[in-house]
Amino acid sequence: MKLSVVALSLAVSAPLVVHAEDLTIGELEHGIFQAPQQEIAAGERLIVAGAQPVVETTSIPARLGLRFGLRYRLTDDSYVDKPVVKLLYLTPGINDPDSGKRLDKIELVQELSADSNYHLMAFEFTDPAELTTGEWRFFVFAEDRKLAEQAFDVVAE
Repeated sequence: MKLSVVALSLAVSAPLVVHAEDLTIGELEHGIFQAPQQEIAAGERLIVAGAQPVVETTSIPARLGLRFGLRYRLTDDSYVDKPVVKLLYLTPGINDPDSGKRLDKIELVQELSADSNYHLMAFEFTDPAELTTGEWRFFVFAEDRKLAEQAFDVVAE
């Protein structure tokens, strides 16, 4: 099983120097990323160009092809040094069919692009084993400092 975590940066900005300790979240959207209505089979992903609209919600239906999470903008998004953020996903326990192991957390390190205004932390359901109901909690950290936290309630459809 390949987990479908998504961490992207979008848009354009002018460069200056900002260090990780200076990063703070400005705008924050959370919920479901809208994509064209299309049936998605297990293991498939729908790639959509451009920024997807976000339906603001914390209640997420467990459905293949659905992508949910955060889109955020930093208060100072004009930097030359590429700050690094840590993305932490706490799940109610995804059972990996390949290894038989239960995954309660997923950690990613993301280098933020100097060419981007908005950054994305999302999870896309691409495998039936990922359709785990319960509380999912997303965190964005700069070094040891929490920049954002959002809880989602994934519910059976």
